[in-house]
Amino acid sequence: MTKQTYTELDLLSSSPREDWSFTFFGGNLEREALPTSCVDDRELRETANLEPSVMPLAKARAGDRLCIVSLRGNHHTIEHFHKMGFCPGTEVQVISRSLSGSVVVTIGDTRLGLGARMSQQVMVKV
Repeated sequence: MTKQTYTELDLLSSSPREDWSFTFFGGNLEREALPTSCVDDRELRETANLEPSVMPLAKARAGDRLCIVSLRGNHHTIEHFHKMGFCPGTEVQVISRSLSGSVVVTIGDTRLGLGARMSQQVMVKV
């Protein structure tokens, strides 16, 4: 029997892993290691114009149950969100969040991972 070992590069690879229990969208793990301060400031200014209880999904805490209020981005990005089940009015639960803003959420029975840049574009409220 051959023991399978992973190199550091294998662990940082954005290729799908059979042992992951969610689907990751929106970047690769190397890029997602950047802090959320690297996210476009324009997006954050737009967020400030919303009601106080609305925030980007990237700012949510693990365990939060939230309702999607709106989606940011171009037509292609919003269409991609819709195909994944991210639609205004949909409830999501945050399973985990990294310091960079990447999140793992559940929508119904589906677990999805979003990179920090994509999770900044999903506006939610409690």
